[in-house]
Amino acid sequence: MIDIERLAFKFRAAIETALQDGALDTDVMFCNFPNGCCGDTCDLLAQYFLDHDIKTKRVVGSAKTVQGIGKQTHAWLLFRNCVIVDITGDQFIDDSTFLNYCNPVFVGKRNRFYKLFSIDTVEPFAGICALDSCTQKRLSDLYVMLTRYIVD
Repeated sequence: MIDIERLAFKFRAAIETALQDGALDTDVMFCNFPNGCCGDTCDLLAQYFLDHDIKTKRVVGSAKTVQGIGKQTHAWLLFRNCVIVDITGDQFIDDSTFLNYCNPVFVGKRNRFYKLFSIDTVEPFAGICALDSCTQKRLSDLYVMLTRYIVD
């Protein structure tokens, strides 16, 4: 599990550095990282794990917003069916409905924050190459760029 955590921190740091460098300014999702890009981030991180021979599943959950009006979704990875890996949880820092969750990298068991979400889907990640062609091209390009920011 130490490798998972180390790799998750490295990938999150790469995204933050790329963001600071302006390399993500033109991407419709990542220009606001971590807000609103948990799904794409999961796919990119899952690919990074896959490149290190670590298989994960992509989880999408949903929760009711304030007073049950509307729905908020969130995505994270699942390792060995019990360890959550999430590098975008801090997008909820300003939302008391979601406990003002502020953890930028979480690797661990399901806690109070994740229990707020009903699980909608759990799917094994088969690689960026298995995604639809439009998403595949965009995420492949982002992945190549982000891996250049990873510091060993």
